[in-house]
Amino acid sequence: MSSIFRSLIRISSFFRKEVVEVIRQPRLVLTLILGPFLILLLFGVGYRNEPRVVEAVFVVEPNSNLIDSIEEYASSLGEQLVYSGTLPDAQTAIDRLWRGEVDLVVIAPTRPEDSIRNDQPAIFQLYHNEIDPAQEAYLRSLGQIYIDEVNRRVISQLALQAQTNSATVREDIASARENAAQMRQALEVGNVALARERQRDLAQNLSSANDNVGPKAILLDAIERETGTNNPAESVAGLLGALIALQESPAVIDNPVENQPSYDAEIAELRETEEELADIEEMLAQFDAISPDTMVRPFRSELTSIAPTSTADPMNFYAPAVIALLLQHMAVTFGALSLVRERLSGTMELFRVSPIASGEALIGKYLSYLLFGLVMGAVLFLLMYYLLRVPLLGTWWSFGLVVLALLFTSLGLGFIISLLAETESQAVQLSMISLLVAVFFSGLFLDLRYLIQPVQVVSWLTPATYGTHMLQNVILRGYGVEVLYMTGLLILGGAFFMVGWILLQRQMRLG
Repeated sequence: MSSIFRSLIRISSFFRKEVVEVIRQPRLVLTLILGPFLILLLFGVGYRNEPRVVEAVFVVEPNSNLIDSIEEYASSLGEQLVYSGTLPDAQTAIDRLWRGEVDLVVIAPTRPEDSIRNDQPAIFQLYHNEIDPAQEAYLRSLGQIYIDEVNRRVISQLALQAQTNSATVREDIASARENAAQMRQALEVGNVALARERQRDLAQNLSSANDNVGPKAILLDAIERETGTNNPAESVAGLLGALIALQESPAVIDNPVENQPSYDAEIAELRETEEELADIEEMLAQFDAISPDTMVRPFRSELTSIAPTSTADPMNFYAPAVIALLLQHMAVTFGALSLVRERLSGTMELFRVSPIASGEALIGKYLSYLLFGLVMGAVLFLLMYYLLRVPLLGTWWSFGLVVLALLFTSLGLGFIISLLAETESQAVQLSMISLLVAVFFSGLFLDLRYLIQPVQVVSWLTPATYGTHMLQNVILRGYGVEVLYMTGLLILGGAFFMVGWILLQRQMRLG
C-alpha cells in the first residue's frame, strides 16, 4: 500500500513539473493553440466562394452573322464569362491562350447547318491551358452552359414559328409535282382544259406548301440566320424563295392559251418546275431524317486542352506541388533546428570567440543544406517518375534551378525561425505552421485566383507558392525557368537571408 502511495506522489510531482514547464513557455502555448486557428481563420476569410471569371476569345469566320450574336450569348451567362472579342484566325487565338492572355478559346463551327442536315451536331471547339482537373471541369461546365444558351435560343425560335409539321409540306410538294406532270402531259396532247384544271391544283399546292413550312425547316432557317449562311440555293430561305417563284411563274401557271399551235415553251418550263419540286422534296426529306436529339440540341461543345499533359490522372497535377511542399518543409526544418541546437548546446559561444564572421557561418550552412536538398529533390522526383509515372516535359536543368531557388528561400525562412525560437520544440512547431501555410496558400488544393487580393500576400510570402507554380509548368507543360516567378522567389530568398544575417549578428554580438 505504501509503495502505491509513493508511486502516486512521484507521478503527481512529474505532472506538476511538466505543467510548470509548459506554463513557462507562453509563446509555445500560443503557437500551438492560436497558430493553426489563425491560419484556418485567415483561409476562411480569404476564400471567395464565387465563380471564377473566365476571359474568352471567339474564333468566327468574318462573313458569319454569328459574330453579332456571340456577345449577347456571352452576356447572358453573367459575370463569370468575359467576352474578349472575336478573331478570324484560330492559331492567333491559341497563341494568346498559351501566353496566358485569355483563359478560353471558343472556335465556332463553320457552316453548322451542313452538319445538322447530315444528322450531326455542330461542334463548338473549346481550348484551354489548364492542368488542374478541377479548373478543367469548371471550364467544361461553363462551355456547356454557353452551348445550352445557344440551343435554348434556337429552340425558342423554332417554338415561335413552327405551326405545322413538315409532313404536310412534303404532301403539298408531292401533289404539286404530280399536278405539274399532269399539266405538262395535258399540254403535250393539247388538252388545255385539263391543263387549266391541273394549273389550279398546282397553284393551291404551292400556296399551301408556302404557308405550312415544317418545324424542322424553320429550325434550320433560324440556325442559318444566326450563323450567316449566304448560299440561297442550299438554305431554307432559298427553298421558300423557290416556292414563291414557282407560285408566281406567269408563263404556264397563269396564261395557257386555247387553240395555241404549240406549247413547247410552257412544256419546257413545266419540266423545270418538276425538277425544282423534286429538289425541294429531297431537301424536305433530309430535314425529316434529322433525329429528335439533334433537333433539340443542334449545337454542342468539345473541350480540348493545349497543355501537353492530360488532366485525367490527378497525380500528374499534385505531384509537383507535393515535391515543392516537401522540399520547403525539409529545408525550413533543417534551418530551424540548426542554429537553435547550437545555441542550446553552447556551440554559439564558440562562434563568438572564433574569427569566423556571421555571414560566413550562414553561407556555409546554406551550401551544405542546398547540396543535401538538391539530392533529396532528385530522389523525390525519380520516385514519382518511375513509381507514379509522372512525366518530365521540361529539362533537368530547369527542374534543378527551380529546386535550388526554392531550397535557398526555404532555408532562409528556416534560419529566421531558428534565430527566433527559444527551444527545439518551438522551432519544430513554427516549421509545422509554415507547412500548414504552404498547404493552404501555395495552390496545392485551391487555385490562388479564388483568394482575395489581401490574402494572396500570404501566398506570395510562401516559397512553396513559387515552387509549385514553376515545377508544375516545368514538369507538366515543358516550360523553362519563368523569369518573373524566379525573380520573385530569389528576391524573397534574398530578403530572408538578410534578415537571418542581421539576427545572427545580433545574437553573436549580444549573446
